[in-house]
Amino acid sequence: MKKIIALFLVLALLSQFASAHPGKTDSRGGHHVGGTKEYHYHHGYPAHQHTDGICPYDFDDKTGQNSGSNSSGSEATINTNEPKENPHPAEVETEDGPWYVQAFWLALLILILWAQIKAIKIHKMAIDARHKYSGKSISRLACIPHGYSMDFNENVYFNGEKVSVDDVLVVYLSKSGHSYHKENCSHLHGTKTATSLERAKLFGYKQCKVCVATPEPPPWLREYKKINAARKRYRIEMNP
Repeated sequence: MKKIIALFLVLALLSQFASAHPGKTDSRGGHHVGGTKEYHYHHGYPAHQHTDGICPYDFDDKTGQNSGSNSSGSEATINTNEPKENPHPAEVETEDGPWYVQAFWLALLILILWAQIKAIKIHKMAIDARHKYSGKSISRLACIPHGYSMDFNENVYFNGEKVSVDDVLVVYLSKSGHSYHKENCSHLHGTKTATSLERAKLFGYKQCKVCVATPEPPPWLREYKKINAARKRYRIEMNP
């Protein structure tokens, strides 16, 4: 329903731009604005008024004259000299109204179109996620190791018993030293061994002061959280 309303607003704005200023002029070189009673002149110049029958651009105005009463029968002439300054500049405006009004409608139209594109993109992502994950097990999709399991609250279990997150967070040890590191730490020399944070602490290893090692979740834990986030966002029926 919201998409239909948004589409209706876009069409309404487009019709507003299409009908606000038809661009056709009558025999006097002017026209009414957007079906309103307001009338202004163009005849090759920006929209303006003929105050007291005088054109600020020295145009030979035929307002109120008919073909029979025109004694000279000459056509309207435009002065090729520089146009005179308009004595009533406040009456001169752009063809489609004040610029700030047009800017407002244009910005609103862009905003609505952007919202529509974003909504379509999210809808497509939801369809793809449902097609990919619906009815499946997150644990199998994430390739959780044998013995481990997780629930929708992202608690970790090993052989059915809940374990600390430190048991699965990964740090790296070297053959020498008594600190655990990030994988790319400059103080991690020689052969490196991946282990859990809990195990490193159990054997007395301390956090490296250089890399300030932040334990990294294993790939399967990151994948589980990613799929679980999609399940929540798009309301997909899945198994843990």
